[in-house]
Amino acid sequence: MKRKKQMFEFVLTSVFGAIIMLLALIPNLGYVTIFPGVSITLVHIPVLIGVFILSIRSSLILGLFFGVSSLIASYMYGVSPFDLAFRNPLIAIIPRVLFALGAFYIVKMFKKLFTIKHGKYIMFGLLSVITIFVTTFGLNSMFKKIIYNSHDSLVAESIVIENELTKLLDIENPTDEQLLIIEDLKVKQLSLTIEIPRELNKANAQYNNLRIFIYTIIGVISLALIILYYFTIIIKNSKNAYIPTALILSTILHTILVLGTVSIANPRTFNETFGNNNNVITTIFIFMLINGFIEAIFAALIGTPIAIAMEKRLAEEE
Repeated sequence: MKRKKQMFEFVLTSVFGAIIMLLALIPNLGYVTIFPGVSITLVHIPVLIGVFILSIRSSLILGLFFGVSSLIASYMYGVSPFDLAFRNPLIAIIPRVLFALGAFYIVKMFKKLFTIKHGKYIMFGLLSVITIFVTTFGLNSMFKKIIYNSHDSLVAESIVIENELTKLLDIENPTDEQLLIIEDLKVKQLSLTIEIPRELNKANAQYNNLRIFIYTIIGVISLALIILYYFTIIIKNSKNAYIPTALILSTILHTILVLGTVSIANPRTFNETFGNNNNVITTIFIFMLINGFIEAIFAALIGTPIAIAMEKRLAEEE
């Protein structure tokens, strides 16, 4: 019986590993750009589903699959400096293995919560607080990202031009071609100093006009989810209610681990990608609320029914 269970886990780990590699290595399948400036990772979802039904050792193996696939993908179709940063095994592999470890214990903690006295009320309160926080800051940050996308692109372009100018101006005896490039960059920089404030004012006006609409959406979504939690946890007493929360928290953990590792192992790429306007913690927090929030919602929507079905199937077989 024990050998049969080990073989079953080995096969399941191999299947999940193959799915992870498939998602990671086919462009725009596991890493999807949904609109300009915002892309989401879906490769972590098979890892999360595996965490619910596999041992800690197999969960770590799935994390390793995830990391190695990121490393290979960066060589296959990495373009931006941030993509190329994952050619460093420290950045590609370590945060993904730690993510699998953290997700395993998050799932274990939420499962344990249902076994203690008043656990469902603690779960309901915890879910409600997390939902209000994530939807309020996450959706607001997401809308801001969309509205301020043109302004942020111009700022990023300005930073690139400034860096190029600094390099060229440091040359003691520039060639005629380099002098022409310098003049061209100065013209572009001057143009951007006019365009950036204009785009900022335009984005501010647009955001102020949409603010009531944005917070109405946030309020409706938060209230609907809290009512759903109350029905499933308090009324129906569903033991599967913890699954979407565990998926969301684990996804946010993944975002923090990856960005934190990049900021430590490759600070130059981190600053080039996100700018120097905020400190590292603030930048990670903002990015977590935008991309991390979207990835978390996708993880919950895709992973929850699959995890419930697989847990139910395994329980029936036992």
